[in-house]
Amino acid sequence: MLQPPHEILEMLSSVAPADTFEAQHIESTLSFVRHNTDSFWSRGQQAGHLTASIFVLDHAAQSALLLHHAALDKWLQPGGHIDASDASIAAAALRELHEETGMDSHSVTLPVLFDVDAHPIPARDKAGVHEPAHIHYDLRFLTRATRSDVALSDEALGFRWVSLAELAAREPHSGIGRMARKAFNQEYST
Repeated sequence: MLQPPHEILEMLSSVAPADTFEAQHIESTLSFVRHNTDSFWSRGQQAGHLTASIFVLDHAAQSALLLHHAALDKWLQPGGHIDASDASIAAAALRELHEETGMDSHSVTLPVLFDVDAHPIPARDKAGVHEPAHIHYDLRFLTRATRSDVALSDEALGFRWVSLAELAAREPHSGIGRMARKAFNQEYST
């Protein structure tokens, strides 16, 4: 059973925004959870839903793992939808990490919520079912890998470890660039 909404609201309130964009993402996510306490994670929620992703740093905390997402044709951090069986949002992020990379909770340090992003997902037909445009309210966790081997699922076309400095410079206005800057500037230890 997923953690209750009041715990998620507390978690969201504890995230220090890196900029005004993230502050807006946090506020819109807080509002969404407050107005959808019984279905904030459900894919059946037409307006959108919470998702969970995980920004994995290498052992030296100098590079991050990115996957070439097959459906969106973009390089992204591991993550995805929350299931009713997930014990928490962090557990959902770890499950997605395992499904997409083969890494499990023994392969990484304890994940910490450190970033929030709300982004539009375009309408599409998936397996013969129309999925309307909606918002992903993504709770992003930071962790550090204790090993670097990756076993990709069919959801990804490839993977790479990219330096935080390169990501911060190359993606100055994206959520990935923001996460790289936050991780690069953060004192992070296991």
